[in-house]
Amino acid sequence: MKTPKKPTDESPDPVVLENPAPEADEASESVEVSDDLPKNVWLHGLWMLIIAMLLRVVGALATLAAFMQFLWMLFGKKRNEGIKSFGEGMAAWMSKATLFLAGTSDEKPFPWTPWK
Repeated sequence: MKTPKKPTDESPDPVVLENPAPEADEASESVEVSDDLPKNVWLHGLWMLIIAMLLRVVGALATLAAFMQFLWMLFGKKRNEGIKSFGEGMAAWMSKATLFLAGTSDEKPFPWTPWK
């Protein structure tokens, strides 16, 4: 049976690791974060409710787009570029909507801002 080693005064210093993904910090900088509360919290809450309902609709549209893209790839043997670009736009919209709902950003998604 082995006996545990006794700690010595010559144990090495801990190694400090660098951030493995510095680009993740750059991506988070693009979102405007404000610690200030909105001027009218009740109105902001109403917008949150509306955007939360729209988020459910967009989730259903994403499912429909995924099904259509699957059929297109199955029978057409290639991706539909229109569905692909629409999916990219939905992803950007869902990201903005989620940031608004989480209170990370006060920027409302489309139709209050341009569709990307």
